[in-house]
Amino acid sequence: MSSQIDVILPTYNRRPYLPRAIDCIRRQTFRDWRLLVVNDGGEDVADIVTGFDDGRIAYFNRPHAGKAAQLNFALSQATAPFIAYMDDDDEVFPGHLEKLFAAAQRVGADFVYSDTYLTVLDADGSVVRRTVENELDAPYDAIRIFNRINHKQILHERNLIERTGGYDESMRVLIDFDGIKRLLAVARHPFHLREITGEHF
Repeated sequence: MSSQIDVILPTYNRRPYLPRAIDCIRRQTFRDWRLLVVNDGGEDVADIVTGFDDGRIAYFNRPHAGKAAQLNFALSQATAPFIAYMDDDDEVFPGHLEKLFAAAQRVGADFVYSDTYLTVLDADGSVVRRTVENELDAPYDAIRIFNRINHKQILHERNLIERTGGYDESMRVLIDFDGIKRLLAVARHPFHLREITGEHF
């Protein structure tokens, strides 16, 4: 099954939140996507994935090897010209993929990123505080020490992975940050879409 965008969603023991993460991709106004859900050896969530009954969703239940290894596996399965990402405990808004893809086409960008809310919840799930996260431009020189781009807010051409070698499987923390830095370093035309298209809980 081919698509314009392959969305990669690694997951590990986030069963209560995973349905929301999958559903927010299914609700995208941009319909030409495929979602690759990769379970990193945690509690099996096949029932959640198959419960959506959507042929655009592929599920891989793999031995525990860490997030970087599962991202690289999913990238090896990807065939779309563009790659996007999803976190198993966050949310993107319905226009997220459409706006990123349109921006990439409009300006010829090979790496696009948007803004996100940072939302703090209390024990009952009520919003305590919501602020805009990572709203500044983030050229490569600006993110070498501090990350200003949320991983699920990026869209990039798949061929950039060939130039970066994928995610560093020796890392256990800052995996997203390291991957974003290396993608941005090789991008010919990165573009900041100054719109909030997701929520980071």
